[in-house]
Amino acid sequence: MATAVIVRNKGRKPVTLTNAILSHFKFKRRSGAAIQGLKGCAYTALPPLSSPFEILSPAEAMKADTPGWFDFGSQPEEKPGSWTHQDVPFTILKNKLSRVYAAPPKERLKPIYNTPPSKYETLDQGRELFYRVIRMGFEDIYLSSPGSFYEKYGEEYLYALALLQCWYLWLSSLVRIGEFDHLVRM
Repeated sequence: MATAVIVRNKGRKPVTLTNAILSHFKFKRRSGAAIQGLKGCAYTALPPLSSPFEILSPAEAMKADTPGWFDFGSQPEEKPGSWTHQDVPFTILKNKLSRVYAAPPKERLKPIYNTPPSKYETLDQGRELFYRVIRMGFEDIYLSSPGSFYEKYGEEYLYALALLQCWYLWLSSLVRIGEFDHLVRM
């Protein structure tokens, strides 16, 4: 599955472009779901935007999950605004999370800074397959998993947003952005 957006400013004034591509992933078991490829990336907790199509309200997304009997390694999400780095190769999606992977604001002030990778993989051990997600032109990744709230919706899934930082399009300028999701068997 591929999504591409091409924008050209044909107007008389510069325009501001903000955009996101939303991807929903459904897993067989939440305990066997993970994201691979974000090791070393900076992230912070971020509530989702309120919307008529929201999966979790911003308040629900930021509530801590109650730990289960075998959740020894689970850690609660940090407070919004406190940045940390992912030091493990897999992001386990069993517990609730709502975070954005991006360059911290202090990093963005530098002329050259690191952004999250343009490609990562979602792993589903229950179905023995993974999706490779490749982003082009997007800087930030927003990940959300409902955790124990999944029963509210009846299925086990997560969603990811490829976020575009605010861009200014000058007269007759062109922008190409996209996302490609590729299914692979394990």
